[in-house]
Amino acid sequence: MLSIDNMIKTYRRDGFYLAKKIFEPKRAQKAANWLRSQNLKKLAKTMMDQSPGDTLTKYQNIHHGDSQIAKIAADPKMLKIASQLTGDKVHILSSIVNLKNAWYGRVDYYHQDYAHFEPRGYKQPTIINCFAFLDPHNINTAPLHIFPGSHKMGLLKHLSVFDVNGTHKLVVSPEDLNKSYKKYGHKVIEAEPGDVLFFHTLLIH
Repeated sequence: MLSIDNMIKTYRRDGFYLAKKIFEPKRAQKAANWLRSQNLKKLAKTMMDQSPGDTLTKYQNIHHGDSQIAKIAADPKMLKIASQLTGDKVHILSSIVNLKNAWYGRVDYYHQDYAHFEPRGYKQPTIINCFAFLDPHNINTAPLHIFPGSHKMGLLKHLSVFDVNGTHKLVVSPEDLNKSYKKYGHKVIEAEPGDVLFFHTLLIH
């Protein structure tokens, strides 16, 4: 792991920081296996937590309780790094597991998370995302794609669309994606169980 100063420098420059082995890989896999052993249909609270062919695509508010998933979501080590990167005290606003079936997982489009928070009254983009990996994350498992440094573009105008599953989405326009790609490039995140990706709420992903 980098020094705190270099972690902060990387986060401010790129809009993200990938911390390796924050959790033991066996612990991360144990949490994933615990979730797979549950009745996924019962964990879906609303229709928005499902999609065609998927019993559960979103398992929400997971940081409560004493399950293996909850313990990772609320782990003090992760919160400490988030606080160091933002330079402020942090608390958990929400927590979620995104599940994707092999071959036909739920579709998502490029966006900035702050596009959802700004209309709710959040005046500054101070929210930080903490993405803990429970399974191997690479080009063969539908990985996260980002535009490093794109958080410097500020909040972009988002298009309002419906995806192939009929779910409403806010998405960055093709024109702004082209501008971001030309200026900052594009990166596929590759990670292992136990790694954690911290990324800015304005980062295009």
